[in-house]
Amino acid sequence: MSGLYEPIAVALCFALLVFSFKVGLRLAVDPQMFRKSFALRGEQGDAMTHMLLVHLIRENGGRIPKMCPKFLLGPELEYPVLFHKLLALLPKHSLERFEWAVSPAIEALHTLVVFAFAYYVAHQHLGGGSPLNFAAMVTGGFVITPLLNVANHRGSILSARPFGFLTGNIYLVAVGLLILSHNPVYALIAVVAGVVTFVSSKFGTQAIVLISILWAGFSFDPIPVSVLAAAFVAAVPLSGGYVLRVFKGNLRFFRFYRSVTVKISDYTSSFANSNVAASIGNLARGKVVEAWRAWRKHPSSRVLFLAPWLIPFFLMIAREPYVLTEEGLLKTLTTWAMASVVVMLVVYWDGLKFIGEAERYLDFGLFPLILACVVWSGEQAPLLILLMTAWSFGYCIVRRHEFFPGITANPETLELLDYLKTLDPKTIVSIPARLAFPIAYETEHLNLFVLVGAPANEDHQRDMKTLFEGAALPFVTPAGVAKVAPSFGVDTLIFDKITGDYVTAKWGVEYDFSGHPTIFENGRYMVKKLFFPKLVLP
Repeated sequence: MSGLYEPIAVALCFALLVFSFKVGLRLAVDPQMFRKSFALRGEQGDAMTHMLLVHLIRENGGRIPKMCPKFLLGPELEYPVLFHKLLALLPKHSLERFEWAVSPAIEALHTLVVFAFAYYVAHQHLGGGSPLNFAAMVTGGFVITPLLNVANHRGSILSARPFGFLTGNIYLVAVGLLILSHNPVYALIAVVAGVVTFVSSKFGTQAIVLISILWAGFSFDPIPVSVLAAAFVAAVPLSGGYVLRVFKGNLRFFRFYRSVTVKISDYTSSFANSNVAASIGNLARGKVVEAWRAWRKHPSSRVLFLAPWLIPFFLMIAREPYVLTEEGLLKTLTTWAMASVVVMLVVYWDGLKFIGEAERYLDFGLFPLILACVVWSGEQAPLLILLMTAWSFGYCIVRRHEFFPGITANPETLELLDYLKTLDPKTIVSIPARLAFPIAYETEHLNLFVLVGAPANEDHQRDMKTLFEGAALPFVTPAGVAKVAPSFGVDTLIFDKITGDYVTAKWGVEYDFSGHPTIFENGRYMVKKLFFPKLVLP
């Protein structure tokens, strides 16, 4: 046991560095975070949806509720919330005070898993050299990669993504160890991790399902899909059937996203296959600058910058393609990594946007990708690590403006929330719609929006599409309000004037609610009392 003290100490140092780095990124945009009783207050993104889910479970006595009653378009709760159920064990004031530590702590734990697996691989499957040095190189290359650091949900703000990333990677690591050793203990670990992923992370579930299927195909080994099937079978009784409810909600979400959301979302409608086609066409005509301008509109143009490890990985495959077929460590790692890369590339296609952001699938293949590159590079591994680290640091510095847009609420939002607390319960439509999240968290008002997932009712699905007619989600339009709000008894409208200017400039939508009395206004928001006979469009 004494021989493990040094690797344990090094692993803990990595974990502490990751925790400090993730907290530091958040602190950089909110220097007063440690002094606030609830630094996340007023946030209008996914972090507040997670706080709401935790609050719903806490209010339901720690049990997972079936409904989100404050959200009129999607009151059904068919979302995987084991992560939120665990957080609900904390008192409300404690979670509000220390929510900034949750995701960094999970990322630190993930770092320990990465280090442990890298150390095990070096100790069991690589001859010569120091397992400690090998594990340190792999872990260092992993934690500094821009793909895991640029986006704000990557471990510095409250999110279910780091938890799903952790459990999903534990599942995949265990499957890899099972392939290498055929030890049934790893099968048990994989099944447990798979069950936890199924009931705690929608995206984590998508990732391990798609990657397992392709991994089995690339490696000509049934183990990945066999373990996946075993995990699902085990999840049904272990979750009391809850996993079936979650899967039903996921399928409904996919159908809705494919047919509706992908067309009205501001993000998914911002790029298309035509960007890549235009880039190829310009390149064929020798117009290099125009080709780059067309391609940069597509998110695939960022992949090599976010994950520079893809360059040595593809070089390895090109020079020594046998690594994909010869039994052994490199085959297991490269087929796992290749499965995640192919999933990412396929999901970039317009017809599959509804499956999620393509780059996030690479998260689940980054570890074996790095591990394979370090194993393959042999004595040149330190130089490779140095090059990748230099690139990663440089890219993160250049793109530092991408960290945490809109996380810290402005004073006008907090003033609005304080005012809404003084009102009797209202039925509210907000522009933008995501204002509903902090409103629902702090008040008893009803909101014309969904919390998570897709509306179960087809009429509500149609209503949601109509709300954003003429613009894009989450920007509700006057036409949408006029057509949808009356049937829900909406009596109050909250309008973000800055958002209104943005939507007008981008889509030409004019917001004019002058015929409705203003009951509150500050530098950014107006609260209107709605009278629908006056809300008739010409």
